[in-house]
Amino acid sequence: MAHVTIRIADDTTAAIDGLAIAAGMTRSAWINRAISNALDVRQREARDIPTAASGTLMVSMRLPRDEVAAIEMVAVRAGLTRAQWLKQTVRWQLWSRAGELRLIPSSYRSILKLSGQVRSIGRSLNQAVKAMNAANRPDSAIEIQSGARAVVALEATMEPLL
Repeated sequence: MAHVTIRIADDTTAAIDGLAIAAGMTRSAWINRAISNALDVRQREARDIPTAASGTLMVSMRLPRDEVAAIEMVAVRAGLTRAQWLKQTVRWQLWSRAGELRLIPSSYRSILKLSGQVRSIGRSLNQAVKAMNAANRPDSAIEIQSGARAVVALEATMEPLL
């Protein structure tokens, strides 16, 4: 069991102590039970979401089948329907404290940067192998060592990426 330290106001601590004694529990056991009960009740809480004053509206969009399948897979793992998962995801992006969850744009940029680097490495490797193949022909004036040096140098530049 993990050890967690929290700060609680003196009057709240006194109230907790009174409730714990009345329940025949220690302070720690009572707080643990209270937190567990709160987790069960608030399990699906995504954010503090304003209530709709004028009802709800339907929003629809079209997505590729593979994206819908991925959404359904993630939703099932979270114990949600597809609609519940989509609502929760949109709410995380729109309402309070959503900034904590904005990982997608930075991740997307990082992935694009890495994929560009991988393409560049692939082009360099392709050029080096072509040079080695050209140098390996019997009538070639190119030395194979020069082509091999390019491949070895490329390997050295790839080490930090691995």
